[in-house]
Amino acid sequence: MKDQFTLDRNSKYEQKLEQLFKVAFILSVLGVLLSVVDYGFDQGRLLQYSINLFYFFVIGVGIFSTAVRYFALKRKPPAKVFVFDVLSIGVSILVIGYHIVLQYSSKSGYFLSSDLMINLALF
Repeated sequence: MKDQFTLDRNSKYEQKLEQLFKVAFILSVLGVLLSVVDYGFDQGRLLQYSINLFYFFVIGVGIFSTAVRYFALKRKPPAKVFVFDVLSIGVSILVIGYHIVLQYSSKSGYFLSSDLMINLALF
């Protein structure tokens, strides 16, 4: 008996979905590991910029794969998972938006544009 997140491996479409979910998971794990290393060492400006771009990429892939899960799978996750997913996507978008907008408009140190909030959005 299949659970609600199991895909039919015979379909090429569903094989692509399974690959997307695996890539999103691997990128998320790499992002979390990188955030631990990022806190432990000082980086140069270019390296820190590259790390931040990777964080944004990981968060973007996470948002995309979460949305695909709801639109592409026949069986939907339970309602409590949906609520958590909506909240996490909302926080991720809010943090990215504030980081991009406020970082370039002011350096006064807004809470949502801090590196701590970017790393929390990764988790």
